[in-house]
Amino acid sequence: MKPRSIQHASHQGTRRVLYVINDLGTGGAQRVVLDQASGLDREQFAPSVASLEIATDRSLESSFREAGIPVHPLRRPDEFPLAAWPRLGALIRRLRPDIVHTHLAAAGVIGRLEAHRSRVPCIISTLHNLSDWEELRTHPVRWLDRRTLSHAHVIVTVSDAVRSAFERLCPKLADRAITVYNGVAIESLAGTRNDRDSARNSLGYDPHDFVVGAIARFDRRKGLDTLIEAVAQAAPAAPDLRVLLIGDGPERPRLLLLAKSRGIRDRVRMIHHPTAMRPYLAAMDVYAAPSRTEGLGVAIIEAMAAGIPVLAARVGGIPEVVEHGACGLLLPPDRPSVWREALVHLAGHREELAPWAQAAPARARRFSLDASVQELDRVYRELTGEGSVVTKMAA
Repeated sequence: MKPRSIQHASHQGTRRVLYVINDLGTGGAQRVVLDQASGLDREQFAPSVASLEIATDRSLESSFREAGIPVHPLRRPDEFPLAAWPRLGALIRRLRPDIVHTHLAAAGVIGRLEAHRSRVPCIISTLHNLSDWEELRTHPVRWLDRRTLSHAHVIVTVSDAVRSAFERLCPKLADRAITVYNGVAIESLAGTRNDRDSARNSLGYDPHDFVVGAIARFDRRKGLDTLIEAVAQAAPAAPDLRVLLIGDGPERPRLLLLAKSRGIRDRVRMIHHPTAMRPYLAAMDVYAAPSRTEGLGVAIIEAMAAGIPVLAARVGGIPEVVEHGACGLLLPPDRPSVWREALVHLAGHREELAPWAQAAPARARRFSLDASVQELDRVYRELTGEGSVVTKMAA
């Protein structure tokens, strides 16, 4: 990979990489930054992370520090959001990074502008969300995101679906785009199903319960209301059906109200993001991802790596992850009746889940963290030259 507009002189020694992100909460993009930065070869790269602190959640800050990655929060909770902007510029000039790598739209706008102004040699931006290029494309921050992407030497998309959406709106930048799939530590989830009985006992599930679970931000885009409605419709025919939702977010009150109004509140359990996901995955019979939009779906890959069959919406990057009929089913979004049919059928024919569970880990290995880090390592090395002399991108 070498986008034609790039160019940098050869680089010797450890390269300093500064990641710029909106905040250090438990979102998918934040976990990707943590995993990828932690996996870099420290003899070649010295990562650090700057957080704009757009949200006050700092759940992952300690994880970054434990991984030996310096963290630079740029705003106090009582300050105006844009207070982080000049501090980022000062931080870049002090650290003098060889690479600035931005994640998410707001961090992308501010990070690219400051990196360009400070003449950082290599600027990379990762695009995570399909919605930024579709239903949210007219949002002011997304508009600014597109306007400033020309400052990025390489634009990383987390799936081919995101890449296609980006290229439709920014065709002049298409030659700078590459797909680098988000990766999962596959090995850490091997054998998860061996803990099934103990995990279900600790959560109070009966042996005959059919547990459908999801790990997600409680946001309308994740379509969790579709799942709850489908379970409500399925309840008369599938009395053992249970829902386990791991996460939190703005939709939590509405989802609880929906479960109550549909008479299935006692079937739905919600648990705030715990430190370890493995025990909750172990308790699930099926993982559900009824998203209305999805860039890729890291939690889906984690479920598959744990040997959990998947029911997922056929949207965005999900079909790149889930092979229909091999490790689960792809269903239409926003169609509770179709999801109801699938849940009722599987609850009554659980033997059909066994081959999917067996096939899921092999499919997940295509999205390993090692592969993701290796690809990113290659991008970083080529951008910083490594013995070649290339021409610098015209601003």
